[in-house]
Amino acid sequence: MPTETNRPAVNKKLEEEVHKQLAKRPMPKMEQKEKTRMSRWTLFMSFLMVFIMVGAGVLAAVSGLGWM
Repeated sequence: MPTETNRPAVNKKLEEEVHKQLAKRPMPKMEQKEKTRMSRWTLFMSFLMVFIMVGAGVLAAVSGLGWM
């Protein structure tokens, strides 16, 4: 871990110039992309598969206990 004494020498003029340029043009904010039709379909199908797998597990447990 670098400490205050182990930090490399920094050119103060360069550091000020970098900060000035960064303050002039801030980073653009990320816009959230709209979900595509394919991604919505994939999400729906994944939930459907989870639902089917849980149902199969419950059915197997009930059949194993002899309730059906």
